[in-house]
Amino acid sequence: GTLLISSTANLGASSELILNGGALGVWNVDNLTLGNLTTGANSLIDIATGRTATLAGQASGIGGLQEACAGALELTGDNTNLQWQVNAGVLRTDSMLRLGDALVNSAFVLAGGRLQLDPGTQLSANGNPQSSARHIHVSGAANTIEIAPGTQLVQTGQIVNAAVGNVLRIGGGGEFLMSNNS
Repeated sequence: GTLLISSTANLGASSELILNGGALGVWNVDNLTLGNLTTGANSLIDIATGRTATLAGQASGIGGLQEACAGALELTGDNTNLQWQVNAGVLRTDSMLRLGDALVNSAFVLAGGRLQLDPGTQLSANGNPQSSARHIHVSGAANTIEIAPGTQLVQTGQIVNAAVGNVLRIGGGGEFLMSNNS
């Protein structure tokens, strides 16, 4: 089933959502902020067109999370969940590190959506570009990686393209590919 949330206040100040194969729907509210989220099985976050939700807490658990509709999900917390997949819409983050521990969550799946790296925040504390060993798996015809001006990404993990997948790279930021990609 789908749990629809119409207000951050409905969740409670220190609430934790547990998804065990269902969906979280953000359809009738904009700028919703979510706390901690735990997955027991692969689950969906369904954000309607023109809506934005922020996952400010931590996403953890053994299930993957899919952003499934045409809205935007912003990750600002440290996440350790099994995997992120964008089927539609936008997954926005200031660091590839927000996509979870690369040893546990080694692949990010782009399957018809957009990965958006926010401006100027991809630098580490010493001013050098952050690097990501995470593999990016691409499938589907309409995928975008957007790197904002002032943002730098050193991609040491592979960008793996399925037979029918493609990716459009946009934005004025820098991306350095450091491995064999297909």
